[in-house]
Amino acid sequence: APRRGGGDAAASAATLDSYDPTLKNHPNNNNNNAISEKEGAKRLATEMKRRAEKRANKKQKLEYDAVDVTSINDRNKRFNQKIGRNFDKHTAEIRQNLERGTAM
Repeated sequence: APRRGGGDAAASAATLDSYDPTLKNHPNNNNNNAISEKEGAKRLATEMKRRAEKRANKKQKLEYDAVDVTSINDRNKRFNQKIGRNFDKHTAEIRQNLERGTAM
C-alpha cells in the first residue's frame, strides 16, 4: 500500500529546516557531517542570547508606568480615552468628589 502524504523524507526535512531559525546555519545543511563542539556551543549561546533579549523586550512592553491605571487592556484604554475626550469636562466635579470622599 502506498504511503499517505507522498513525497520523500529529504524534501520534507529540507522544508522543515527552512522554517526553523535554529537550523538555518546548521552544518548538516552544507553536507558537512563533522560538527565541532565549539561551533555548536557558539550557536547555542547566540540562540539563548537572542531568546533572552526577546523576552526582555516583551517584559518592557508589559511594564506599566506608575500613572493612574483606569483600564484593563489596550482596547479598554482606547475606549476610555475616547469617552474622556467628550465627557471629562462634565464629570470632573463628580470625579473630584469621589477622590475626596465627599460624593453624594
